[in-house]
Amino acid sequence: MSKFNKPKKPVSRVVVTGGPCAGKTSVLKRSATELLKRNLTPIIVPEAATILLNKGFLPTEKDFQEKVLQLILSSEKKAYEIALAYQSEGKNPIILCDRGALDARAYMSENAFERIIKNAGHNIVSLRDEQYDAVFHLLTAANGKEDFYTLANNSARKETPEQARELDLKTQNAWIGHTHFRIIDNGYATFVGKQKNFFKELYHSLGLPEPSEIERKYLIDPKFTVNDFPKDVYKASVRIAQTYLISKHADLSERVRSRSQGRFGTYSFNQKKDSPDPIVRFEQESKILETEYNAFLKNADPDYQTLHKNRTLFVNQNQYMEFDTLIKPHPGKKYLEVELSNKNQKVFLPNWLPIVDEVTGQKEHSMKHLARR
Repeated sequence: MSKFNKPKKPVSRVVVTGGPCAGKTSVLKRSATELLKRNLTPIIVPEAATILLNKGFLPTEKDFQEKVLQLILSSEKKAYEIALAYQSEGKNPIILCDRGALDARAYMSENAFERIIKNAGHNIVSLRDEQYDAVFHLLTAANGKEDFYTLANNSARKETPEQARELDLKTQNAWIGHTHFRIIDNGYATFVGKQKNFFKELYHSLGLPEPSEIERKYLIDPKFTVNDFPKDVYKASVRIAQTYLISKHADLSERVRSRSQGRFGTYSFNQKKDSPDPIVRFEQESKILETEYNAFLKNADPDYQTLHKNRTLFVNQNQYMEFDTLIKPHPGKKYLEVELSNKNQKVFLPNWLPIVDEVTGQKEHSMKHLARR
């Protein structure tokens, strides 16, 4: 791990979202004390919609969601300025957003949402992938913990349990496509268990106690395509190009990646190192600018091709999954990848997906091996 480059640590921005009565407020309140134990200074951005509703604005107003988006972006900008000030004092700030910019997608048509973000000077990629480092969706109590579903703790909440489940699913779908999206479900005897799982997932996303990738990988029948997905599975697709770089250390793999959706994209620099456990790899990833990406490309390893693939992201039984179709090299080769927070976590594989074999940790199925000339 000491061989990893240590860029200036950016301020992490995390969305805490979910359906009605999911526990967001309780989790965010606890974070004030919980994160300090890890030497982190939390900055909480309050829920914009609730602020506006409490001020007398009505959700039926034509431009209500546009007002929500404007308040979200201005509040998050102020929080980031505060975080930079904290960082200059030697603190380790983290911004926790009570809902984020894409939550509005659950309350309006896609065309209307695209119009308001365009008016704000943004696009789906800038608001989803550039704005936030991780997104945590807390499942509504109306899904699995119905006895605990209540309207009493939020005067702005009006949904029936059925409406809450529907809104919860729409909110999940709004964020599908983000690189680091996790669902915190209700599979715990008490809400304390749900809170503990949230913080465990949060720390893992922050690279605590150390940055790592825990992943299971499966080879898929090449005849299966994205068009064969069940109609009721919501999905988002992105295009990925990753280039392997010449590394100064034999045991350290370095690459840069562009990740695009439509005309818009993001860029990242990644370092990986194998561990004795084939499921676990030490990994450190950071966002970079397009100019930095282009500069890294000058150090591309000539022994490897740039690997191009389409990635389709979806949720199955509250687990976020990545279905990859290679474009080149090895066009048509397909894999399913599932990132976990611990190596003993059970994977709930889709029963409609034709899995050939699990290939976790097998070198011949690693993307770097497949990119070799």
